[in-house]
Amino acid sequence: DQHAADAGNRADKANQVASTASTRTDALHGTVQNLDQFNKVSDSAIPFAKGSTKLGPKGKAELDAMAEKLATEKGYIIEVQGYSGSGVSSSQAMADSVVRYLVTEHQVPVYRIYRSGLGRNTAKAEEGQEKPIRNGVYVSLMHNSIASMDSTSATAAPATPVTGTSTPDTSNR
Repeated sequence: DQHAADAGNRADKANQVASTASTRTDALHGTVQNLDQFNKVSDSAIPFAKGSTKLGPKGKAELDAMAEKLATEKGYIIEVQGYSGSGVSSSQAMADSVVRYLVTEHQVPVYRIYRSGLGRNTAKAEEGQEKPIRNGVYVSLMHNSIASMDSTSATAAPATPVTGTSTPDTSNR
């Protein structure tokens, strides 16, 4: 009877471990599936002086505020879209100016920034919205599922990575 009760307790514990592992696997599966799904967290419109591709003090201040949030962030990208009535090359130069500032002044990794110069902004303002920027840059901070993971699931991962494969020891069997 003692052995049977012991075996039952071990089976219950094994079932709990398996259930926990299954729950963690399901959570990890959801995280991996959403890695390339980004949601906009915040955005800023940074106006440039007409005919200028140089970042001004107001724009630098807005970028400074955004960069402060990034120090502890994971799973983010920054989207930089330049617009200029002078054409694509001018809008590209404005976007480059923003990227250069973020990389050099705030050490934002360049691989986290996606930029494009789109030329003339043809967007129309919807009712109740701000007028679309005509000569400037939109900077958007976007997060994926890594950013939304809570600290408990991050600590649930194994402490040491598994490297290589091993074959089971069958010498005692």
